[in-house]
Amino acid sequence: MSATRIASLKRRFKNKICPAAQANYIGLKSADLNLNAAFYFCRKL
Repeated sequence: MSATRIASLKRRFKNKICPAAQANYIGLKSADLNLNAAFYFCRKL
């Protein structure tokens, strides 16, 4: 994978998944581990 592809994937991940993960994490209603993991990675990005 090229660096530009990785950068665009990261940006899409940040824009699409991070807000959902954050909202979910704050609510803590869901036991969706994927979203919790996504939230963790979002903080690292």
